Amino acid sequence: MTFPFAAERALFPIPRTRAQLSSCSQSALSQPVIDGLARYMASWQDKGMDWGGWAQVLDQAKAEFARLIGADASDIAVMSCVSDLASSFGNCLQFGPGKNGIVVGDNEFPSLGHVWLAQQKRGACVSFVSGEGNQDIVLADYEKSIDASTRLVSVSHVSYSNGYRQDLAAIAALAHAHDALVFVDAYPSVGAMHIDVVRDDIDVLVCGAQKFLLGCPGIAFMYVRRTLAQTLEPANTGWFGRVNPLAFDIRTLDYAEGARRFDTGTPPS
Repeated sequence: MTFPFAAERALFPIPRTRAQLSSCSQSALSQPVIDGLARYMASWQDKGMDWGGWAQVLDQAKAEFARLIGADASDIAVMSCVSDLASSFGNCLQFGPGKNGIVVGDNEFPSLGHVWLAQQKRGACVSFVSGEGNQDIVLADYEKSIDASTRLVSVSHVSYSNGYRQDLAAIAALAHAHDALVFVDAYPSVGAMHIDVVRDDIDVLVCGAQKFLLGCPGIAFMYVRRTLAQTLEPANTGWFGRVNPLAFDIRTLDYAEGARRFDTGTPPS
């Protein structure tokens, strides 16, 4: 029998000498990534500050990520890691009396729990959802925790701890019925599963370039639904988040359209 993925396997040098059984943190290095890193180093060496070329590659990366999740490139922001993106988004939210709840599964990756707990100083009230007998957290478990006071529901598309897959559309419908936002951590699923943020009515989705995107550390993407993004003014900001970064206007704090308002300083390469 012929191995059906011989051509794809040949793109990865690691399997020639050892077996890589997991891509949980850092995926096997592929030849296209090696070539991309080489092009970046060559550009740095030969051209020095190639702002135009780097900006073009960044725009291409946003467009490719958007394609994977059914979004538009203008709805994608880039930072160095998911924790930075989640913190920037969380700091935009208002937690007033009667609308200050954050619901998060207790099997989420710890960083997200930490990000939401940090919002307690700003008035948030964090509640953790558990499954029966420490099993999978199902829709009924979320339903018990989401109510009129919920501001945000944070959910992992696929649990990092046991691989359980959530029904994002069902959770989004439940949250929106209570006028709450849905924040999706899709780090363990983008690149391996079909995702459509428009179809499933997702408000925010984050993912890093590692795992099934086969990239390197230091790059993470965030989708923000356009109508939501237009209402948010990130305090964690920088010149790339301005309407015209090249205006170099130190006295004007305006916000770019869509998710680009979440961009900060020099983007990750």
